[in-house]
Amino acid sequence: MTILQDAKKAVLPGVVELYIVDATALGGPVFYLTPNVAPGSTGNVSFGGQAYTPFPIVGEGWESGIDGAPPRPSLRISNVTRFIQSYLTQYSDLVGAKVTRMITFDKYLDSGATPDSTQILRSDVYLIEQKASHNKREVVFTLASVLDNPLRTIPRWKVLRS
Repeated sequence: MTILQDAKKAVLPGVVELYIVDATALGGPVFYLTPNVAPGSTGNVSFGGQAYTPFPIVGEGWESGIDGAPPRPSLRISNVTRFIQSYLTQYSDLVGAKVTRMITFDKYLDSGATPDSTQILRSDVYLIEQKASHNKREVVFTLASVLDNPLRTIPRWKVLRS
């Protein structure tokens, strides 16, 4: 059974959000985070052999509007433990880091009933455009589509008449 067949059922399996914050373009690390906890466990969530650390992270505004403009979601990461604080200072507020959000069902996790890392319901890729706010409790980032970069031209190559 595929993830699309599962999505059409009256009762859905547990939905799992997985976030990859890739700061390697800035010289930083890659963070694998999830707001979910593995069923029957208090440890990491594993998907496709990669461990995702349970951490307070919330993404909002992923849906496109009627006007067809790309969404500008926001990403809230907890700052209570000061986990993200040193990375903000060291890597220019993580502006330009790539954020990938994947949605799957818990049955497709490595510890699930039918582990399969190819079963992804939705995958969104954005870049951190700016740090919108920062306080003791949380850091909020504004994300932009990778196609919404003002310095990028499409197509990336020159098209000549001849």
